[in-house]
Amino acid sequence: MPDNPARKNKIKAMAFAVIVLICLGIYSLPQVRETITLEWVNAQFAVVDQALNRPVWGPVLYLAVAIVLIIVQIPGLIMVFVGAMVYDLWTAFILCWVASNIGTVATFLIARYFLHDYVAPKFEASRLAPLKSRIEDDGILMMCLLRLVLAMIPPVNWMVGATRIKVRDYVIGNALGLFPLILALQFATQQLTEIRSPRDVFQPSTVAVLLGMAVLLGVVMVVKNRLVKPTSSEPESQP
Repeated sequence: MPDNPARKNKIKAMAFAVIVLICLGIYSLPQVRETITLEWVNAQFAVVDQALNRPVWGPVLYLAVAIVLIIVQIPGLIMVFVGAMVYDLWTAFILCWVASNIGTVATFLIARYFLHDYVAPKFEASRLAPLKSRIEDDGILMMCLLRLVLAMIPPVNWMVGATRIKVRDYVIGNALGLFPLILALQFATQQLTEIRSPRDVFQPSTVAVLLGMAVLLGVVMVVKNRLVKPTSSEPESQP
């Protein structure tokens, strides 16, 4: 039976809706609502903040958790935001950039040398398939663009591992793409966490950050559409 992308999308949307409804149903329970309050969330974050700010072992714990999350396919951007809320900008950036590079490269190597037969068919069926030859021929530039456009979404590491891109090109392009991505996200996060009242939203620094994020999102969407667009060299079907 041929694949039906529209049907798959409907199934995914329905599954997402069911998950949302289940979460809302659980949260509507009186016992849960009495437990999970803003004060409870702040208390949990205070524990995390204290653990990650311990001399020596705090940064080591952050690096270890971030690397493991990326390898087990939990979006690495979670630790980007956590780092921005726990450390100063440059400490957060250095720790997150190092952890993200280690985690993504480790995942790439696992996909290439241990799971290639499993990952390769999935790559061929993904929207990244038209990019295979471009990734292999111009690895540094393409990896840099993929990181800027798709960030650290888990499938990217596995899919690129199914190509013949040089390990050197992957490492360099990956590092270059993560550099501005992480720095921009953490700077924006720290600026936005300074908002304490509706009036703060209209502060020049906050407005500049919001406008910058909007412009960046627009650029990313344009580049993404061009990246995943099938190459013109593909033969057109004859009537």
